[in-house]
Amino acid sequence: MPSGYRVGMDTTQDDVVLSEACQRFAQQVEAARQHPVLSGFLDTRRDDPPGDLRVEPLVLFGGTAEDQVLSCWRTQLRAQARAVRGIVDRDRATTGQWLYWGDLEGPRIAAEPFLRCEQLRDCGREARSLVRLLTSPRRVRPVRPGEMRFQDTFEGGLGAWSIHGGGDVDIVDRRLRIAAEGVSVWCGHPFTDAVIAFDYTPLSAENPSAGALFAFPGTPVPGQDYAISGGPMERYNTGIDTYHCSLFRGGTGRTNLRRTGPGLKMLSTVTPDACAELGRTYRVELLKLGSMVQVLVDGRLIHAYVDVGTYGPVLTGGRFGIRHFSGGRLDARYGAMTISDLV
Repeated sequence: MPSGYRVGMDTTQDDVVLSEACQRFAQQVEAARQHPVLSGFLDTRRDDPPGDLRVEPLVLFGGTAEDQVLSCWRTQLRAQARAVRGIVDRDRATTGQWLYWGDLEGPRIAAEPFLRCEQLRDCGREARSLVRLLTSPRRVRPVRPGEMRFQDTFEGGLGAWSIHGGGDVDIVDRRLRIAAEGVSVWCGHPFTDAVIAFDYTPLSAENPSAGALFAFPGTPVPGQDYAISGGPMERYNTGIDTYHCSLFRGGTGRTNLRRTGPGLKMLSTVTPDACAELGRTYRVELLKLGSMVQVLVDGRLIHAYVDVGTYGPVLTGGRFGIRHFSGGRLDARYGAMTISDLV
């Protein structure tokens, strides 16, 4: 990405960050190419992601406008730029979010230069993808819910769900109640391209580390089953391959869209948290269509991500899951849940 490249953004401090980050990223790439060990390490990693997208990327669901999707992509691009700067500067607050889960702790710390180099490359791939999305010709693709494939009003118990990890999971007043930490609850109905919709009411949090995330579509990595998703976060992060979005994310004040499986990868990070108010019921919609992933809360677009293969093949199918974070008990209610095809 050339120095000073702009993508229709106003001249703000974020533009300065983006320009500086592009320059520093280019310098880091050139330095890695000159380093025999780093260069060899990168040559053994994944091939470059495919150059073409699997579906027309500008998907409009419900009342979403084109400008809202573009705004999400610009926000992601700025976040990638800030991530590059933070990783280059060895800022632990940044690297703790963007490097692979656990790579700054334990025995793997010895490989930190390699991991930083790989993460810089991945940030660059994501940034190039976003620039292409923002500057290339595109066609709008409106979509809406089609045939309903699954519905649960929680009148018949938990027969459609599997539970992994400890805590209180039951039905209260025709709503799924999860009052726990480190527990995962999976719907037994598999899907590919679909929209998952449900009511979400966070009621109380034990401490600022409490929170909830929603996986779609999730599958266990080879050699594991869904039981790996219960307990400590690292079991879930490396044992389940999925996109997931955190809503009511403890005391962080933000919502993250991530990819798990080979570690924990940041895809999109947004402030403020779209479900931060305790006791309020939110309508959440999670959309998966080809390489496009979107998250809406009360009809408002929060995340819009196009997967170009940076962190592995585009996910094609799996199950919907709810996980309460390890580290703090969250009491929440879930209701009026549906999984519908997209038209």
